[in-house]
Amino acid sequence: MTDLEKCIEVENAIEALIDAHGLYAVTQALQIVCYDKSAHLAHAWQDYAAEKRWQRAARVFDGAYSELRKIQL
Repeated sequence: MTDLEKCIEVENAIEALIDAHGLYAVTQALQIVCYDKSAHLAHAWQDYAAEKRWQRAARVFDGAYSELRKIQL
């Protein structure tokens, strides 16, 4: 499978999640996954650099989540 095919497969899966649950819920779930991953990396692996990267990603989704809530998308 090529990188493009993988990307299309992921895109289709994300679209199905959004159709089933809404963009707001999917964004909130991504935020939670990022925070959980950051905590796991810090506690299980003591990888604090990766923890910070995942926390930054979580904050990006937190901002998106807040903006989506305003427009109720």
